[in-house]
Amino acid sequence: MKMYTTKYLHVSRDQIIRVFARNIMTLKEISTTSLVSNFKKSPEIRLNDKPVVKSAGVLIGLCENNGNLGLLYTLRSCLMKNHTRQVSFPGGIFEPGTDKSYEECALRETEEETGIPKSTVEILGTGNLLIPYRGKGADQIQIMPVVGIIHNFDNIQLKPNTNEVEKVFTVSIERLIDERYRRYTQYRSGRGYSTPVYTAGEERIWGLSAILTHLFLTALLPKEKYSRKIPYVQPYQMQS
Repeated sequence: MKMYTTKYLHVSRDQIIRVFARNIMTLKEISTTSLVSNFKKSPEIRLNDKPVVKSAGVLIGLCENNGNLGLLYTLRSCLMKNHTRQVSFPGGIFEPGTDKSYEECALRETEEETGIPKSTVEILGTGNLLIPYRGKGADQIQIMPVVGIIHNFDNIQLKPNTNEVEKVFTVSIERLIDERYRRYTQYRSGRGYSTPVYTAGEERIWGLSAILTHLFLTALLPKEKYSRKIPYVQPYQMQS
């Protein structure tokens, strides 16, 4: 473990990170109004020009697990047709006959997938619609991220729906912002772009879930605590 020494201190990098992140490590210290306002200012993301056929709502759930502020994720079941064993935020397809809003959709799907009661989730607001890339045979979908606080998380008995979810887990904000656990995936199609990857938790977080995580952390934290930069390396081209 790398150590840092001054005239008065002898501390590890982990200790520095804990002190650095301490001010955002409890729910009480979060300005929910600023968080939602900042999240609404997130850039609109559209990775496909196909006409939208379906809509979905997903919950970005803030919770305190054993004293650590974190985000709730699920690992999709191997029984699912699409995105098998990928990390996602709980949520699903908007049902017009059942859901009156994206918030209701996200809460209903979260309870169905994880067993977390709707009554324990305080909805703070929504972000902007995201349109992910979909393959040729897949219907285009638009996704609305819904931000909520899951109260008394440690006292909730999780009941994953094994037909849809293999497991439910949290990753602390402290570890998500740690540079040691941040990676990126680079795509060279079009003008080229990069997407974030997080390796801090039990599973690798990538794809749309990582994009949403990045947008949320950007809205939650000041620049000095969370870097907004996702590198892109220009491809090397041979000259004839």
